Amino acid sequence: MKKRSLAAVLGATALVAAIGIGSTFAYFTDTDGIANSLSTGHIDIDIYESQDEEDDGLEFSDLVPGQTVEKDPTVVVEEGSQDALIRVKVDITSEDGTISSDALDDIVLDINDGWTLGSDGYYYYGDGDGEALSAGDTATLFNTVTIPASWTNSEADGNFEIELTAEAIQAENLANGVVANGIWNLNQNIEVYSARTTDVVEE
Repeated sequence: MKKRSLAAVLGATALVAAIGIGSTFAYFTDTDGIANSLSTGHIDIDIYESQDEEDDGLEFSDLVPGQTVEKDPTVVVEEGSQDALIRVKVDITSEDGTISSDALDDIVLDINDGWTLGSDGYYYYGDGDGEALSAGDTATLFNTVTIPASWTNSEADGNFEIELTAEAIQAENLANGVVANGIWNLNQNIEVYSARTTDVVEE
């Protein structure tokens, strides 16, 4: 009996040892991976006028009622920019108060086709939800400014400024509601890229 028990114990011990040795064997394994590089794009626009070679604003002087002058503010989407939606704000003011706001409202800008005046006072390029411009594309807001023929001596020797601010946002992957009813809803902390030009006009 004792011999059998001892043999059984030795056999069990040998089995455990065999299992222990077997568990130290390694499996063949391999690992591989790939790293992806991603970069973001950007929006870049400028606004210029063909007559403004120095890019510091135009000056007109000695204008008379009914006179038309050439002025062509043009928005360009710079090379390397992503597709963009464009809008332009036109502010006509008389900082020295020599011309009334009612008289300024009568100044005529010959807005080109393709622009729509939004309820927020901006001119939007394209109808409805806008039309995207790609790198290298340009859009001219107007080509001439006409001094009202109705102006009288009340506006003589007056001064006013035309300030244009062009803004752009990306055209793709905008959230719902950012562009609605032809205008931009920027109440969502959305940033825009802007460029500006100012002209001084003396009558």
